Amino acid sequence: MSDLRNLLDRAIGPVDPSPDRALDLIVGRAAQRQRRRRVGAAAVGLATSVVVLGLVIWAIAGRDGSRPAGPEEGTFMLIGGDGLTPDTRLYRMKADGSDLRAIPTGDLFLMAAAPSPNGERIALMASGPWPEGDGPNPQLFLVDPDGSDLEEIPACPQDGCQGTIEVTWSPDGRSLLFPGNGAGVYVFDIGTGASRRLSGGALDYNAAFSPDGHRIAFARTEPSLDPSSNAQIWVMDVDGTGAHQVTDDTTAHEATQPAWSPDATMIAYTEGGEPGGTAGVAVVNVDGSATRQLTACTFGSCDRFPTNPVWSPDGSAIAVLWQKARLAGSAIALVDPETGDLRIVRELPFLASSLTWQVGMP
Repeated sequence: MSDLRNLLDRAIGPVDPSPDRALDLIVGRAAQRQRRRRVGAAAVGLATSVVVLGLVIWAIAGRDGSRPAGPEEGTFMLIGGDGLTPDTRLYRMKADGSDLRAIPTGDLFLMAAAPSPNGERIALMASGPWPEGDGPNPQLFLVDPDGSDLEEIPACPQDGCQGTIEVTWSPDGRSLLFPGNGAGVYVFDIGTGASRRLSGGALDYNAAFSPDGHRIAFARTEPSLDPSSNAQIWVMDVDGTGAHQVTDDTTAHEATQPAWSPDATMIAYTEGGEPGGTAGVAVVNVDGSATRQLTACTFGSCDRFPTNPVWSPDGSAIAVLWQKARLAGSAIALVDPETGDLRIVRELPFLASSLTWQVGMP
């Protein structure tokens, strides 16, 4: 949640400071990481950079958060909290906006969550309680959909899974992707317990398997020693070879959070933008052609802005977390990938992060 505060700062202006000392330490450490990275690259934090500029051009319907917005199929999973303290909970909700419920995870401070492809396990990047004066120690956990059988997985036992905090399953459910120490993408084999580095040298994060499991999309800031560099979307083969840039750095600025379309022909991403540019959610063909900006709002003064794009299982919509100003909460909204029209599925009573959407969950 702390990095989401940084995103809100840039998108809507300064956020009131936290009174919680533990979180202040987290935010302070995140700020230090960002300053170091800005010396040689663009800032990257717990949920990655999303800054939105331009006018809001959304067509919004279904504003009543008390009722479902439509017949969408599947299940959303997300993390919710107040954004000011390390008090987070795991939630699931039907894709039509009904049946929002919490999944118990004990006293873990949650940073990212992802259900396995068959829905039988949930991967968590989380930290147990930490002593006063220290910060969280992120680790990988697996848990059943009802919150039982919580298991810590030693994917990065030496120093914790520090850096940008996220986790993604492979389509076959055999491995997990995560960034290690904020530099490089790692794959963890659940069967063997071995971690292997796929990329590195630059700031690589937000990694996501293609639906067929043959490729990986990720955000990269390169070159790492150029203060003017900014994040772009890259794609590599599943073994880490063949890495190439997809978005165009002459038009895309701070392109992060890539999400594959179900047919693997397009990638949706958040366009961070810069003063004088546009930002929001965009889509691009995997070969780098036909980039289209779907949403936009005004830099530094957005009433709301989108993060965490995920495609519907049938490819007909892109779900986003429609964030409110001043850490006041979030909504789940659907964006039409052709027109950019947006409608709210449900308002949420908390600040949300780490959105996923899938079918077949128990």
